[in-house]
Amino acid sequence: MTFKIGQPNDYWLHVRGRTGGHVVIRMQGDDLPPATLERAAQLAAYYSSARNDGVVEVDLARRKHVRRVKDGPPGLVRYEAERTVRVAPVGNP
Repeated sequence: MTFKIGQPNDYWLHVRGRTGGHVVIRMQGDDLPPATLERAAQLAAYYSSARNDGVVEVDLARRKHVRRVKDGPPGLVRYEAERTVRVAPVGNP
């Protein structure tokens, strides 16, 4: 999903240091609404091995700063120019 759907200026999110799914926020402009960021981070936390933790650190970076790890397993990436937000894991209401 990250590389097939995500465009260079979209945001990519993943729980820091844990296994779990990647979340992509499709961007149509430059502004990322805080509520959108929070909800996407909550979903990334919920769909990770940190689901039962109280507060989780979620990294986000522009998709253009995310790269596959050569010869790594599927889903393993490296990234740079990230920032980290802290949220509680929340699934679909």
